[in-house]
Amino acid sequence: MTTEIEGTVVLGFGPQAMDWISKASKLCGKTAVMDPQVAEMAGANLAAGTPEALAALRQRLEAGAFQAAQQENPGLSEAATRWLASGERGLSSETMFQHLTGIEVLKGHWQDRFPFTPSDPADLRRCRLLLEQVPELVPLFHKMSTASKEWAALVKNWANLCTTMDGEAPNWRSKDKGERASKTYEMMKTLGL
Repeated sequence: MTTEIEGTVVLGFGPQAMDWISKASKLCGKTAVMDPQVAEMAGANLAAGTPEALAALRQRLEAGAFQAAQQENPGLSEAATRWLASGERGLSSETMFQHLTGIEVLKGHWQDRFPFTPSDPADLRRCRLLLEQVPELVPLFHKMSTASKEWAALVKNWANLCTTMDGEAPNWRSKDKGERASKTYEMMKTLGL
């Protein structure tokens, strides 16, 4: 039995016109959002749609994305492979993964600007999710201090940042964008991130 999900997902492949997002939003409806992970799993640059339609497409793509990540990175743990295939990724969490595993995930012009540090609580959230989802990286986390002086400051203050974020945004693991972590953000800026 299959469940029909109402909604449209628009995928953008290759360079897109500046008005792509507004055109996609018109096609998808008022609740349209962007989802970079679905885009990556589909081999696209951009993905927009209703949250329900994007979630349904994500679920359909996960098995294939996992298999592709597994074939590309044999010997990688299941947890790390799952994160590569369908985890919430950003430039700073990809920097962590690349620095700690040696597997190049930042490609092209992003690699030229390596290493990236979290610039706001949303970036910090993705880094924290990586460590939760790939627990074998936790004992290696201290090695991030060798990536840059900014990462060294971040590693040194990690526990305080996490405690502050937990207090301000106890549901940080969910994608609830309504919670603001202004104290966490200010701490990050004080550290030079």
